[in-house]
Amino acid sequence: MEYGARLDLSILLACALESSDADERQRVAELVATAARCRGFGTSTATDVPHKKRPALIPILDNQAIFGAYLDPRWPGRPSGQDSVYGVHVVRAALDHLVIGLTRPENLATWQALAAMKPARSRIELFDMVWWMYFRELEPVQRAGARAGIAAVATDADESAAHVSATAVGSIQPPRLLPTSRSRLLMKACTSSSGSAQSKFPCSSAM
Repeated sequence: MEYGARLDLSILLACALESSDADERQRVAELVATAARCRGFGTSTATDVPHKKRPALIPILDNQAIFGAYLDPRWPGRPSGQDSVYGVHVVRAALDHLVIGLTRPENLATWQALAAMKPARSRIELFDMVWWMYFRELEPVQRAGARAGIAAVATDADESAAHVSATAVGSIQPPRLLPTSRSRLLMKACTSSSGSAQSKFPCSSAM
């Protein structure tokens, strides 16, 4: 497989994203950007497989939930975008901004509480769960074409259809605070002894 042959995870240290330095994040960005150049891939797809190998270091950079919502200051005032993104500088900017969110003092107590509930989960996996719950509450899944001006849900073929523009790169802003209400809901679900609560909010990655 072309993708597997080009994906050399040995260049990455076994560290967590929130404790990584600039050089480490640059290596991650270069690896992801290289994988994203494979046919049918984009940054979102290119982070999926290595995330499973380095779950504490490599987040899944979803086109819509991360680039289109979390890193876009216009969301939720305007619907999230679904364009695929490419390039080392774009991935590096996303990683840097995620680190800000993962290390903000205002979020520390929440991270500690969530980690105590699910110690096997990395901080970026916990973030993934909280953000997807919040994202889908504010922007539920809709049928293709149900809302004017909104593209249909992207397919694998769409991954190679669009490239991020220079203006889109410039729109990446410092991330918002962790949505406290959603993190509390997740903590309640993770600690509940009720089977129904566990099935409604499974403590695993939502991506």
